[in-house]
Order: sequence, then C-alpha cells, then structure tokens
Amino acid sequence: MGLLNRFFKSQKSDAENLELKDEEFLKIWQDYHKTVDEKRELINAISVDNCQNFVPRLKALLTLELSDIESEKITEKGLIVVLNSIEHDKRMQRVKRLYDRLCYAENRYKYIYVLLEKLLYTLTVQMHIVEKLESGKEIAVLISHLKSEFAIEQEILKQIEARETFHEMFLALVKGEQIIGRMDVKEKQLLKRMKLILTESFEIKSRPGPGRKKGITYEWANKVYAGIEDEVRNYIARHEQDEVAFHDLIDFEFVNHPEFVDFVRKCALELGDNPSEQMINVFVHVFRELYNNKN
Repeated sequence: MGLLNRFFKSQKSDAENLELKDEEFLKIWQDYHKTVDEKRELINAISVDNCQNFVPRLKALLTLELSDIESEKITEKGLIVVLNSIEHDKRMQRVKRLYDRLCYAENRYKYIYVLLEKLLYTLTVQMHIVEKLESGKEIAVLISHLKSEFAIEQEILKQIEARETFHEMFLALVKGEQIIGRMDVKEKQLLKRMKLILTESFEIKSRPGPGRKKGITYEWANKVYAGIEDEVRNYIARHEQDEVAFHDLIDFEFVNHPEFVDFVRKCALELGDNPSEQMINVFVHVFRELYNNKN
C-alpha cells in the first residue's frame, strides 16, 4: 500500500508501524517528484494517434511508493461518475483557493493535509484513465481528462513548492507527530445527513418567504451564517495585539480558526439546543467545506 494511502487510512497507527527514517520518507516524496517533468512531456505530446506508445511509460511513472492504485480501486462506471462529477475549472478553482482559505498559522498542517489528499486523489484518477486508454475507446475524451487531472496536479505541486517548510510538515504528518482530526463512526453517519441539510441551507439562505426550510439544523446554519460578519469584528478586536485586521479574506480566516467552533456552539445554545460534541464537530466540518468553496 502506498505511503499516502496508508496515511489517509490511519494516520497514527500506520505511521508508527512504518518505522521509516526521515530520509526514507523524504526519498519516497522525492522519487515521486522526479516523475513530474517526464510525465509533463508525455502528457503534452500524447494524442489519439500515438497514445498507445505512451501508455506503458505513463503507467510506470504512476506506479509509486507514494500512492497505490490497488488500494483505491475505481470501477469503470465509478470512473465515469468521477470524471463527470464536477467541471475541471471548478476543481482547479477549489485547489487554488486552498491557500487563501487555509494558509493561516492555525491551519498550516491542515492545509498540507488537504493538498496531499487532493494529490492522492488526482494520481489515482490519472492511473485509472491511463489504464482505460489501453482499451482504445473514447481516447480523445480520456486524453482531455488526463490533461485536466495533470493540470490540477501541477497546481497542487505549485502550492506545495511555495511552502518553504513543506518537508518538515510532510514528515510531521506522515510520522504521526501531527494528527488532523478524524471522525468516528457515529460522526460519519451524521455527516451524510448534515451535508444534505447544510448544502440546501447554503443554497436557499437568501431566499425569502415560504421557500425557506424549517428545522433546528437549518436555523442553526442560518444563525451561524448571518452572524459571521459581526463575529469577525469581535475576532479582530480580540486579536488586536496580534495585528489582525480587516482584509478581503478575513471571514475565511475566522471560519477556519479554532474560535469558530466556540461561535458555532454559542449559536446552538442561543437557539435552545445543546448539541453533542460529535454533532458540533460534523457541523463545523461541513460548514467550513461549504463556506470555503462558496464564490
């Protein structure tokens, strides 16, 4: 199983079981990084007429210690769903927004974690596309998707390479020294329902009258959303000594700050609700995901 596959499966236990030295972890990363330039040349040159000449080498370049397609199998039907699930431009936009949304000191490990997560995903999709190219069907469409996935990979690497401390943070994550919060089984069950409710709440929050949904979770989401502007002012006042000031992305800074969790809890209590910590954890996770990806 690839290093990132194991990492995202279970950060702490697998990191401890790997028993690799720092230089061995970094070599896995560097071996992957060495493949990028050659892969760029191949993907730039590939066409409908010559693709079968490139497939073996592309498969070799995508066979990495960093990631393992066997651990992330996608059926042919599933691959079609993945490729059609969201437009390339929107996925690229979300990757580019990561820095603005998560670059703050409190989120620096989360930022690298999300970049690595997205890197594993696009490498997995690329390998599935290359394998499907062997069938000789829908070559032009698959090549277009491959180029799009590689463009996303390049944007991820651009952000990674801009972080001078990436290697130190990468080691801290894969060695289990920095743990990004995970959801337990109950929280994962809550996640599906919460995501549906909050997504709908975000879509209708500005719609007046009877179209607005009812229910404590909708009210909770609307209260949090409506209160962000005032709470940002309080956040700036509390951190005046740290020279926190208004800027275009101050609301994202606050929503991704640990203090946002306290604000979410306070909003629930003001509505007469006393949600469990599991419920708050899921609410914050979904709200941040939706807020960070809003236009």
